[in-house]
Amino acid sequence: MRIVIDCRSIHSYMGGIGQLSLHLANALNRIDHHHSFTALVSDAVDGLEMPFFVVGAGMIDPSFEQFRLPQILKDLKTDLYLNTCFSVPLLKTSKYQMSIIHDVVFEDRPEWVEPKLRDYLSHWSRIAATFADRIITVSDYSKGRISKVYGIEPDRIIRIYNGVAPPPRLSEEFIEHVRKKYTLEKSFVLYIGTIERKKGLPELINAVAHLSGSDFNDTLVFAGARGGGEWEIEQELAQKKLLSRSKLLGHVPELEKWALLKLCSVLIYPSKYEGFGLTPLEAMSIGTPCITNNTTSLPEIVGSAAIKVDVTQVKAFSEAILRALRNQDVRRVASEMGPTQARHFTWEKSAAQYIAQFEAVVS
Repeated sequence: MRIVIDCRSIHSYMGGIGQLSLHLANALNRIDHHHSFTALVSDAVDGLEMPFFVVGAGMIDPSFEQFRLPQILKDLKTDLYLNTCFSVPLLKTSKYQMSIIHDVVFEDRPEWVEPKLRDYLSHWSRIAATFADRIITVSDYSKGRISKVYGIEPDRIIRIYNGVAPPPRLSEEFIEHVRKKYTLEKSFVLYIGTIERKKGLPELINAVAHLSGSDFNDTLVFAGARGGGEWEIEQELAQKKLLSRSKLLGHVPELEKWALLKLCSVLIYPSKYEGFGLTPLEAMSIGTPCITNNTTSLPEIVGSAAIKVDVTQVKAFSEAILRALRNQDVRRVASEMGPTQARHFTWEKSAAQYIAQFEAVVS
């Protein structure tokens, strides 16, 4: 079977969907020797092990998807097409089509998504939900929401968890280089992800501000690219008198991200809506204490190995931060249970489940 995986989400500043595309493609290429795979990419990609075809189109490009893509799939003699990013072509030139709908935040909380992106995701996810031969999603939470929002029978939606890549081996010299590069203190609190309101960052800033006057003196470090919308993190930090105690690193390279996870005292991931939530698993895989919101898919993913808290409750959130920093039992549990929980999620396991679905659709 000739299978084409749409990996246009892979780029130098990629987020969770790009990570899924890269690691899934590589895992499929490693474990499956019965089918022929081709990845569609925007440009040549470092680290992609699957044979690829450059299409010169971005991750979100409906003109490409509906007008150029059908001919490309026909020319590649595609049996099955999988788009890792929500949509499928209306003109079906492959025998089978599958789509990954990661979540429906754009339907549940449209005010949290930039209007142009929201309109694209809402329109084309509905079409994929109607016309794709099978829908894949990444958590039971997302499966339930997709089924309800789009009125799809649950058995048409297959939940396949993402994996977490094994932590890279980093030398002490490299880790110390990263500390010096960003002038990081010995103890700091870390957030990694898109810098935007829906990630719970106003709630995180409120919780840290609430700790003023306590023995909390840690720097608040944010690593990630800016998201859409009008919210400005600097303004929020300045209003709470935290700007001088915060560092905004912007996007960081992959190895530096892992160094930051190793260096930080605690990773805080207060997102108010997640289809999966990869960053907490990455932190947990190396035993770093982790705090997440207690809503959407996050409790399903982190299990009992992270501190889960309602981030809208300022007092409870701030107490959770102090507990993660000061309570040695909490830190011991994180170091023991975090890696165990993360090992439940591997890309090889995910890839095997995708292969099963490819073959089930055909049969």
